[in-house]
Amino acid sequence: MSATSIFSHAIPSSQGLGHAALKGLGLFATWFLRGRARQQLRQLDEMTLRDIGVSRYDAEIEASKPFWKE
Repeated sequence: MSATSIFSHAIPSSQGLGHAALKGLGLFATWFLRGRARQQLRQLDEMTLRDIGVSRYDAEIEASKPFWKE
């Protein structure tokens, strides 16, 4: 039995309200993770930023974006 057939009964069709709820949950998760990543980016020290190739200026620009902006 494939994973698709296992979950096909649990997940509503793309036309249903369940699909909209799943998309909304996914969007919420994306916003949450994006916001958290930006907070963590702001807390990195200079050596770590240099290791990942990001300037303090670029890190601050990214960290200052609202969670809903990509």
